[in-house]
Amino acid sequence: MYKVTLLLLIIISYPSFAKSKCQFEWDALKKVQAQLRHKSSQRLRDLEHKKHSKYQSCRKGKTQTARNTIQKVNLENLYHGKKKKAWKKYYKTPQYCKKPSTEKKLKECIRQRDKKAYHFERVWNSKIR
Repeated sequence: MYKVTLLLLIIISYPSFAKSKCQFEWDALKKVQAQLRHKSSQRLRDLEHKKHSKYQSCRKGKTQTARNTIQKVNLENLYHGKKKKAWKKYYKTPQYCKKPSTEKKLKECIRQRDKKAYHFERVWNSKIR
């Protein structure tokens, strides 16, 4: 449970601690531009255009969607073997949590899933003893 809480804390609080919310996109763009200074090719120009577009989208507030975020916060990766199978059997993602439309809905889905995970851990540990 400690790992899950830490993971969620990092994911939710990362933008507030970062120097810039678009720092990753900025660094990627600068890396491609540095490559272009040494060797110019159509592939690198296309890549620069894509990185520039991503950076501009981020600056304008069109950042990662809630749907992409919830895919990254996946508890199945924390469990292995029998425990993973038991978790899949125990928890089924509600339909409205598969594609949350707002950050508020995403947070609620994560909160509900964490409650289920906490209960699952308690049940799992009591069966082992």
